[in-house]
Amino acid sequence: MDIHDTRLTDCSGGPIEPVTEIDGFFMSLIRDVAIINVVRSASWACQGWFVDINVTAKNLGNMSETFNVTAYYNSNLIGRINGVNLAPKAEITLTFHWNTSLALPCFNYTIKGEASTVPYEFNTSNNVYIDGKVRITFPGDINGDGVVDGSDLFIVARAFGTYPGHPDWDPRGDVNKDGVVDGSDLFPIARNYGKGCP
Repeated sequence: MDIHDTRLTDCSGGPIEPVTEIDGFFMSLIRDVAIINVVRSASWACQGWFVDINVTAKNLGNMSETFNVTAYYNSNLIGRINGVNLAPKAEITLTFHWNTSLALPCFNYTIKGEASTVPYEFNTSNNVYIDGKVRITFPGDINGDGVVDGSDLFIVARAFGTYPGHPDWDPRGDVNKDGVVDGSDLFPIARNYGKGCP
């Protein structure tokens, strides 16, 4: 069987979609990678907490592709995974762990996933997927109501001394996310007590 690639050019010498010739028949090669979904683990977080961003990429073309997938909050980089390889029509979900320490409180950040383009990819409109927003609050605003106050202190007090598996465990009370609710979880509340977002 005689198989070889043929590269076509338009009038200006630019490339046209590549084709493969098989015994005199031409088969169009579709090259198209896309981000088809972005899911965030939370719609808000205290500054310094981690938010997981799940980005689903898919190869919509008819040949295997290798490309990069990047996640952003606004225009700021969350992370990049290089060399993602997908067979035709295959998809993969990648998890990015966003450390919100550099995000400013009282802002809503837009979450975006992006796939790098591959050669001869003409449809690039689906290379970017915007999910929505994550609101960042002050450390200590563990109930997400926009202000650090007694209601946050009450959550920690009620869960004091607990840990995962304990019947009174409340993960919101573990302010510093070290796996136990103790005195160290009171510090962010005390330091930011009274601070709030408009």
